[in-house]
Amino acid sequence: MGIAGPIIGYTEVDNTAEEDKHWYHYRPYETLKELRELTSLVKHDLQKGFQLPAGTQLKVYQSKKDTTADPVSAVVIYKGLKTADGNVVDVEMVDSELHVFTRLDLRENVTQKDRDNQCTVFDDMLDKLR
Repeated sequence: MGIAGPIIGYTEVDNTAEEDKHWYHYRPYETLKELRELTSLVKHDLQKGFQLPAGTQLKVYQSKKDTTADPVSAVVIYKGLKTADGNVVDVEMVDSELHVFTRLDLRENVTQKDRDNQCTVFDDMLDKLR
């Protein structure tokens, strides 16, 4: 993004026609630049170590074959975050190729495994809220 970003201006997202009705088709360079800066800040904080506030629950789900987020990020989160009582946070590597495997509506080629993953995560969330 550094040098090429200002020249490109934005990148196009490969949405389906139906997705274009609900999600951005273009990603402006400035937004991606800010996301990169935020990611760097969060990584730095995680490397120093960060403790969650009391009463906070966290579980991280990472797709094993995610082409958007580096699988190492789950390890960085696992090592860098602790619960209020000093325990590690729960990290689960999910057998998926989707970056956001909980958003399946309007996607093409959704598999039963994708639906199962989505249901498992939503069930986990409900259990945490009970």
